[in-house]
Amino acid sequence: PEDGACEMCGNTKWRISYHHWDDLRPSVGLWLCPHCHDIAEAVENRLEIKYLELKKEVETIEDMFCQTHALA
Repeated sequence: PEDGACEMCGNTKWRISYHHWDDLRPSVGLWLCPHCHDIAEAVENRLEIKYLELKKEVETIEDMFCQTHALA
């Protein structure tokens, strides 16, 4: 983009880089700041699913811990 803004969040403070998802069509992509680029990569690698699974697991363990210690 001419204004140098991230196409996802609009941030102009960080240097943007080009992110494409199909090596056969490298001209199809977005200009993203480092933060949004990391998010795009994580989504493409389905890490958001792993994150949500881990979050649920940690919350379940925390809830069990709190219940155990509240009863003591």
